[in-house]
Amino acid sequence: MFWHTRNVPNIRRILAEGEEITYIGHRHPLYGWEWALAAFACGAAVMVHWYFVVPAVLCFAIYLLPFYLFEAAVTTHRFIVRKGRFHVATEEILPIHLDHWDIGQNILLHMLGGGHVTLFLRYGMASRTTHLKWMCHPLDLVGAIEKLSPDMAPKETKGEPPKPSKLPATVENQAHADKPVKPAPPANKAA
Repeated sequence: MFWHTRNVPNIRRILAEGEEITYIGHRHPLYGWEWALAAFACGAAVMVHWYFVVPAVLCFAIYLLPFYLFEAAVTTHRFIVRKGRFHVATEEILPIHLDHWDIGQNILLHMLGGGHVTLFLRYGMASRTTHLKWMCHPLDLVGAIEKLSPDMAPKETKGEPPKPSKLPATVENQAHADKPVKPAPPANKAA
């Protein structure tokens, strides 16, 4: 099938020296099924009048476009995803930034081997999510992401317990404080 034959040519161009691809992720063939259904309906309407050929071809092209633009690859060092239909963006996810993941499947997607993957990323105090909808075999993709090279992790996280916070004890970081929080002194009021 055409959606499994893509060999991530754009991601291969940005690989570092010695970096190899260990897993290639693919979109599920039902991704964009609305466009495929519209192309089929316009194709059936060609029997009524020939000018339905143009909308049928356009709808089918819009259906196929994400399969040619989407690329997802797990390398020995990172996860790289290139996605979009009309605006394509490439994103790099290092293993140290992956906080946790979530897979969403309904019964139909589970039976057809698809699902939605949500990656929760943490960058210092900031966090964000990356959504990968309609992925083929999402458990394999998440398993490959979790097997990323542990050499990319920072030294303080390799088997050592987290270090206590050096922030002053305030209400905002009470959980990190070794001592109970002291209330702030009352402000001086000018008479």
